[in-house]
Amino acid sequence: MNSSAVSGRSRRFLFAFAILLALVVVLVALAQSAFRGLSGANRWSLHTYEVLATTGAVRQGIAEVESGYRGYALTRDPRFLKQWRDGVAELRRQEAVIRRLTADNPRQQARLDTAREAAREWMALQARSGVLDPATTREAALAAGSEPVMLAARSDAVERVRAALDALQAEESGLLRARADRARSLERRTSVLLLAG
Repeated sequence: MNSSAVSGRSRRFLFAFAILLALVVVLVALAQSAFRGLSGANRWSLHTYEVLATTGAVRQGIAEVESGYRGYALTRDPRFLKQWRDGVAELRRQEAVIRRLTADNPRQQARLDTAREAAREWMALQARSGVLDPATTREAALAAGSEPVMLAARSDAVERVRAALDALQAEESGLLRARADRARSLERRTSVLLLAG
């Protein structure tokens, strides 16, 4: 065999090998990028789930506070007053968690400001009614707790808290859908790259 024929084959082989190696490097780099993107999308989805779960805990805290308030007005049982105090502390704790989780989103922070102000007003109305004062008699507590103007004001404040939480949850649900769509897109892209590889 002619040495120039062998060297020509060697060059073609080396050229083909170089192209194949370049393709493998490109596919690995693209797959690695897709995996990083998928990991990020999953992390953000988990973050959104955490915000939604914490918002649910805030809603539960609202129910606990209101239940403690009404229970204490009806029965004067100190366990309900403790439930009210524990509920207020839990609301504050959960609000701090949501605030930290949504620190990167000014719209969510504004909603939390609205909810906080309405919650402060609601709890101040509860405290001002005298229902939570252990010295108040059951009859006086029932009368104060059901006084129409105060009842309407408390109800309005709670509804403003809930409306702000509804808006917060709606945005987080939208973000979750978008993040899930992105994760699915990255999964498809990764699968295609792996098959191509």
